[in-house]
Amino acid sequence: MANFLVGAGDKVSVLVKAIPAGTQSPTPGGDPDKRLLGGTQAGFNISAEQTDSTVFEDDLGYSLGVVTSQSWDIPWTGNLLNSDIAHDIVKNAAVKAVLGEKVGITVTVKDAAQTVISQLVGIALVTNYSEDYPADGILTYNCTFTGYGTPTLS
Repeated sequence: MANFLVGAGDKVSVLVKAIPAGTQSPTPGGDPDKRLLGGTQAGFNISAEQTDSTVFEDDLGYSLGVVTSQSWDIPWTGNLLNSDIAHDIVKNAAVKAVLGEKVGITVTVKDAAQTVISQLVGIALVTNYSEDYPADGILTYNCTFTGYGTPTLS
């Protein structure tokens, strides 16, 4: 199994790109994706909603689970840095989420040899955005990239 938790170098990178309201995908040839800096915690979650349905063909009356919907999200925590263009894209998308503003997101995970072992590419709404200003002076923000449609996994 690849060890991507130890060793030198960046193991997880998150890139974002603004997707204006009224469009469904990034503009081809537009601005390049911007790397989110100062990340301290991230993840990836896939959920499936299931409904149980009893089938007549089962003599013992067992139910058959039917998946009715799926969703995915990426929770993110990062330090606020001045002049972080990617953070500005995320915050703007959070403020304008009700208008349909989204972000393109790419999450890449590498092992200790810097070989890509997992990559997710998708479109997401920015939800649950918050900023924290603690007394220790390390300003942080949290948000969830809530998937919009099916992500591409490789």
